Amino acid sequence: MKQWLLPLAISVFLVSCEGKKGEEAQKAEPAQATAESAAAKPADPAHQLLDAAIAARGGLAKLKAANKWTGLSQGLYMGVPYQARTYYQDGKTRMDILDPAGQPTMSMFWSLDSCWNQSGPVVMPCDKVATAETKTMIAMHRAFELYPLKEKGWQLERGKEKLGEQEFATLKVNHAELGAEGTLFIDPKSQQVTRMVYQGGMMGKKGEFVVSAQEYQTHCDIQMPTKSATTFGGQPYLTEEFTEVKCELADAQVFAQPAQVKDGTFVEKVTPPGVVACTRHQGPYQKMSGAIGKLMAFTEKQKLTPMGPPIMTYLKGPPKVRKAKKFVTEICLPVAAPAPKRP
Repeated sequence: MKQWLLPLAISVFLVSCEGKKGEEAQKAEPAQATAESAAAKPADPAHQLLDAAIAARGGLAKLKAANKWTGLSQGLYMGVPYQARTYYQDGKTRMDILDPAGQPTMSMFWSLDSCWNQSGPVVMPCDKVATAETKTMIAMHRAFELYPLKEKGWQLERGKEKLGEQEFATLKVNHAELGAEGTLFIDPKSQQVTRMVYQGGMMGKKGEFVVSAQEYQTHCDIQMPTKSATTFGGQPYLTEEFTEVKCELADAQVFAQPAQVKDGTFVEKVTPPGVVACTRHQGPYQKMSGAIGKLMAFTEKQKLTPMGPPIMTYLKGPPKVRKAKKFVTEICLPVAAPAPKRP
């Protein structure tokens, strides 16, 4: 009896195993078919273009690792020359405008969540309009860095568009939650993003921003755009060139909003009459530096000692005046001289 039970038990075990193997084989077949169909299915064209652009910059891992740096730059902001030190960390940006000695005269901070400006001890948080405008700007400039487009929420669409005689591959990007929508233009040869167009705002006025990357250099082990020009509403807005980039994590404290003075009073003072040498410039802001140079040459020829930086009064300009040739700016330079007999 015992001799009969043993073979029966073995036979039942074998049948059970064979049945299990059969079930596993049946389960494996659809899984294998699914994998084969996925392999046969072409990759999404938009993400193919994005991956090629990421590879041209240095690769996804390197781009993510290079999102912390400090840089020195120079350029023109609405025609006014400036030098700045910028601290950057994954969408958080602080820019310190520097005097000739390299010391900050004012600071500006932007992120997806907040923005503020500081001039001396006075800190000015952005209002609701400026905060919303900043959110769109930061979201689109993160899109320019490419790797954030791998995050959830971004919708991508591939296309092509001709600018002049050259045809570019385009990547339309949209993030409904961030209110960001724009187009990246990618050079088909270099696979670099050379242009970004998006709808935004400045001082409550809606318009189109166009950012052109004019030069890429190797920094932080990636290809980084170090020279750019931006227009708003078709008018020159900002030109920027980085002269130095340090690939290091900025102290997180530089992004903290400074404490506002707790107590303050407004004191009205009457300054003694002074003498200023003035000129009036009509035309685009980017040509204003020429007018400033002529004013400086005039004061030098007249042997007038400057007593401070130039003072610009924007008599006619954006957002009310759209055509750059109609901009009117008064440029005055305080000088040490006796008061003239006529005004």
